[in-house]
Amino acid sequence: MPTRRTASHVTRLAAIAAAVLPGLTHGQNVPGLEIDSARFVVSTTGPDGERTSRETNRVPLDPHACYSWRLHFSNNAVGEVALREEFELPAPGTWPASDQYEVRSAGRVAVTKSREKPTDGWISNEWCVGNGDPTGKYVITVYVQDRLAKSFEFFVAATSAADDSVIAEVLGRTIRMSQRNDMTEIILWALLDQYAQQRGITATPDEVSALRASGFGGTPEDATRLLQSWKVNQALFRQYGGRVIAQQFGPEPVDAYRDFLKDHERRGSFRILYERLQRSFWTYFVTDSIHSFMRPEEAGRAFDKPWWEPTAAAPAGDLLGELAGDWDLTLFVIGGSEAFGGGPICRQRGRSGRPSVTIAPPSAGAVLFSASCDDRTDYVFRLKLDPGTQAYLITVKSKIGISVDDFPVAYFPGQGWRGARDQLVDGETQSITARVAPIEGRNWRGWRIEVLPTAAIDREAEGLKRRYLWTDLTRRK
Repeated sequence: MPTRRTASHVTRLAAIAAAVLPGLTHGQNVPGLEIDSARFVVSTTGPDGERTSRETNRVPLDPHACYSWRLHFSNNAVGEVALREEFELPAPGTWPASDQYEVRSAGRVAVTKSREKPTDGWISNEWCVGNGDPTGKYVITVYVQDRLAKSFEFFVAATSAADDSVIAEVLGRTIRMSQRNDMTEIILWALLDQYAQQRGITATPDEVSALRASGFGGTPEDATRLLQSWKVNQALFRQYGGRVIAQQFGPEPVDAYRDFLKDHERRGSFRILYERLQRSFWTYFVTDSIHSFMRPEEAGRAFDKPWWEPTAAAPAGDLLGELAGDWDLTLFVIGGSEAFGGGPICRQRGRSGRPSVTIAPPSAGAVLFSASCDDRTDYVFRLKLDPGTQAYLITVKSKIGISVDDFPVAYFPGQGWRGARDQLVDGETQSITARVAPIEGRNWRGWRIEVLPTAAIDREAEGLKRRYLWTDLTRRK
């Protein structure tokens, strides 16, 4: 069924479309609000790999096609407005479970309610084509402040065979235009699977049990795939060497991937038929600016042992000292009525301006900070090394989400601190994971502090009935 995108993503698209797309289609006016532009925009990827957006009411039945409605108020000072979107399909369908919408009429209609503040006068929402979507006429009706604003009719039709031409081949398998956004993953994983089979790389039941016992929140099948992936990466690093980057699920030998793929390209194991798609295929593996590489000495040890196995504690100052310094402080809320939203604004007492905190160098084997929030509560964080057990203990106290006190966590090179245990939450015992993980962008770096149900720690927040909190500490490089 159609997949709903987040409003923030759509808002940025709306501003771009307003500047480059011609024509105006006037919508109905709501008392006190004048709508001077209504647009329906479809985004697709062409044979050359370029993503394009245009105004049309024809949507290809392509898993990578997306479509959005956009309304513009002539008064850009409009504050927050109540939105209701009724999305009607041409035939009943099975919608994924989500708190974002309510399904009615035996699966033919989904109703989404929200409150949005227009950006540069625009409000919008975007959906993408999903597997199993029916063909035919779709209708999206938008209400603003409980008044009809605009009804958008559009048609979803199957693509022709010519539109789904072969763009690449790997190990005798063809990859078609409709799979273009997954082409890199398809080629890489086909070759890595062959590599694992040729070398007999597998995950044993004991290894799967050990990984799950370490606090990994996935299924046994998830654990098996993660283990095999780590072993393949270990073998590739030992064969090719090169630089390593830290990813969410362990170190990744990106230079080894590049050299491995170059070898297979020379052997003819895969080929890409469009030059522009070939350039985009190699971008991830050859563009240094999009990666943050481990230090050489850290990369050299990255595959000595699985990252989820605890490492002997280094002196507290060597590790905890990485958290010291001045940080911008941002709190985010996930779950509840919205999958993702802004949290309370917090800063250290006595400070004004941008929310921020200062973490002093480790003292008595601990780093900590507390911040006062605009909801009249405090946020408290502490991470310390227990001198008796040599275990790290984390304390997080907040009004929203789960608070923990001296919660045991282990340090994993390149991954930060992480631990899991059972805890009573809302009268029910469940597995909880706490972690302090490094995060990084092109111009900034920092740490993310999370205390979440283990089942949700590495997954999307959709379906979480309760509100949880994560905290980002960031600063410019």
